[in-house]
Amino acid sequence: MAQALSNLTPQTFAEAVLSQLGLPQTPSNIQAMVAWQKKEGGNWQNTARYNPLNTTLRLPGSTVMSGGNSAGVQSYTSWDQGVQATAETLRLPNYSGIRQALAQSAGCGALSQAVANSPWGTGSFAQECGSSYNPTSSGQPQGSNVGSTPQGCAMQLPFGICLLSNAQVQDLQNILIIGAGGVILLVGGLIVVISALGSSGAGRKAKTVAQAANMPAVVVRGTVRGGARATGAVQKRQADRETARNRESYRRQRSQPPRRIENPLGTRQANRARVERSQRQQERDRIDRALAESKRRQREAPKYDYSQIPF
Repeated sequence: MAQALSNLTPQTFAEAVLSQLGLPQTPSNIQAMVAWQKKEGGNWQNTARYNPLNTTLRLPGSTVMSGGNSAGVQSYTSWDQGVQATAETLRLPNYSGIRQALAQSAGCGALSQAVANSPWGTGSFAQECGSSYNPTSSGQPQGSNVGSTPQGCAMQLPFGICLLSNAQVQDLQNILIIGAGGVILLVGGLIVVISALGSSGAGRKAKTVAQAANMPAVVVRGTVRGGARATGAVQKRQADRETARNRESYRRQRSQPPRRIENPLGTRQANRARVERSQRQQERDRIDRALAESKRRQREAPKYDYSQIPF
C-alpha cells in the first residue's frame, strides 16, 4: 500500500504528479511545474487546499474553494486526492500538448506555451520560469489568490469575491444584442405598417410619424417611400408566380386525354335486367322445390288394398 502524502512542497508536488502520469521527473520538468504552480497560486496563496494548479475536477469529499469561485476550483481533502485530481485532469484529451511537452522535457518555456494553448486558463507563465517559489506552509492559505481574478471571473471584488463571471458578461452581451435586434424589428414593423397605408398622403403621414419618433421628416418620408417600393416589388413577384402556376395548371389539363364517361341510362338498364334475371331464377327454384316436395309426399302416402272394400 502506498504511503500517504503529507506536507508537500511545490517541488515534491511536481514530482508526485509526474510520477502519477508516468512522465520523466527531470529538473527541467520539475522547474516548469513549479513555475506553473507559482502562476496559479493554488493551496499556498488561496483557499484551494491541496490544489496548487487550481483544478476543477470533483472527487469524493472535495468542495468548491471557500470564498466562491465561478470556475468551480476545488478544495481537496488530502495531498493524495489533490495529486490524483491534477493527474486525472492532465490525462484529458484537451491537455495532450501539456503531456507532450513534459514527455519531451522541453523546458519551462515550452510548457508555458502548451498551457497557454490549452483551455486550462492559466495563460502564459514564461515570466515565472527560473524564479524561486518556496511558500512557508503546506495546505494552508497564505495571502490572496494569485492574479487579480480567479479562473472564469471577469470582475472581482476584494477578498476573492467574484462579481461577474465571464459567462455572465457573455450573457449580458447577448441580452444587449437581442435588445438591439428587437428595436430594429420594431422599426422595421413600423416601416411595413406605414408602407401598407399606401403612397397617397405619404408626406403627411411621414410628418406625423417623424413627430412621434422625434426624427427628421425627410428621413421618415424616404423610408416610407422605400418601404412602399419594396412592398410593391414583393407583391409583383408573388402575382407573377401565381400567374405562372395557373398557366402551368391549365397546360397540364389541356394535355391530359379526355375522360371516358359511361352512359348512366345504360348502367341503370343493365342493373334492372340483372335484378329481373335473379327474380326469375328464384321463382323457378321455388317451383322446383314445391314439385319435389309433392312427389315426396306421394311416395310416402300409405298403400290401400282396394279388394277389401265391400262394394
